[in-house]
Amino acid sequence: LDFNVPEPVVVNVNSEFVDLLVGNDMHQVAGNSLGFNFGNEYQRGYYPLLKDQPVTDIVKQKLLDLFAFDMLISNSDRRIDKPNFLFNGNDVLVFDHEIAFGFLFELPFLRNNNPWLFRDSDMDWINLNFCFNLLKGNEYNFLPFLDKLISINDLFWDKIETIIPQEWFNSQFGTIKNNLSSMVEHADLFTGELTRLLQ
Repeated sequence: LDFNVPEPVVVNVNSEFVDLLVGNDMHQVAGNSLGFNFGNEYQRGYYPLLKDQPVTDIVKQKLLDLFAFDMLISNSDRRIDKPNFLFNGNDVLVFDHEIAFGFLFELPFLRNNNPWLFRDSDMDWINLNFCFNLLKGNEYNFLPFLDKLISINDLFWDKIETIIPQEWFNSQFGTIKNNLSSMVEHADLFTGELTRLLQ
């Protein structure tokens, strides 16, 4: 979907590193992460975007796409206190989707049968989304994102099936595929909902 993402890397957190963080807010987190962890390659020149910091129209469009993407994959992890992206003035570097596909955490009989339409209960996590809070109160054009959604098609799923490990093919994979496919099938209604959310 044309996002700038850093290369994934394996990070070995050792006790010497944890000791360096004594007195830092991240000391306990690092202490709980001893051993091998998933991480991203460091990229120079990117820094956190402050909540009320002005951005260019180009960056605003990227954040609009990022908001739409979070809603597409039910990502409740891009919060005001944890944006999970960095910014260099012109571009956005996106990372960390550990709570993507949030619908998987719901009991099957409680899941939204029309995921392209948002329920009142979805507002609990949507209201905490960093991009939602930065963008809300305005009307936006989601046509550029709508054009990108067509890439999630049969060829996309065929490619996915050739590159992910065999053990990932379980009921959750099927649920994710069905959910995203239904979102793409109802893309006009989905982008209409995004417009409604941000007004």
